[in-house]
Amino acid sequence: VLVLTQRDYERVLPIAATGEQYGYFWGDNDTAFQRVGLSLLTTVLTANAAPALAVPASTFFLWAPVALAARRNSKVRSAKYAGLWRARVISVEPVETRGTSSVDWMFNLVVGDRSGARVPLKVPLKAEYADINVGDDVELIVTSDDPYFYTFQAVREAYFPFLNVWVGEYPFLDRRGMVSVSDRLAGEEEARRARARG
Repeated sequence: VLVLTQRDYERVLPIAATGEQYGYFWGDNDTAFQRVGLSLLTTVLTANAAPALAVPASTFFLWAPVALAARRNSKVRSAKYAGLWRARVISVEPVETRGTSSVDWMFNLVVGDRSGARVPLKVPLKAEYADINVGDDVELIVTSDDPYFYTFQAVREAYFPFLNVWVGEYPFLDRRGMVSVSDRLAGEEEARRARARG
């Protein structure tokens, strides 16, 4: 695990909602129409009785996804330290879920390293996951209250740098920030190896 600086921690795990997170909580058209309807209804009900509530109520449909994302982000950011965990795919398996879920196929993925640490991910299957194979390099952000990361929690979003594929049900990470931090750390690691060789 490569320990991240506080700046990198904030860059890859933002407190505020990213565009992907806003889109996740915005939902489909039905959800958006329900929010707009609720905003209009609440605005009408509060306009005369409590005018101070009418403005937030009228914009509820816009700020609700931001608030939901910030709440979810704060749960992941509760640890003192964050690190970049470079691991490999241990197993990969598409699983049919007919009758047990609204999703027909799930993608079961287990990643780990030589220390024996393992993290399972189970997400709805997407076509872009077809190129993921056992042995592929994968990166996850892990958090811990232990500065040595003897124990850690993995953020449930995986990045495959050589495939440029993201696996996760919820977009926890700021993807541009993650790619930037990943590339910089890879460059620093390569420079250290080059100095050690010669």
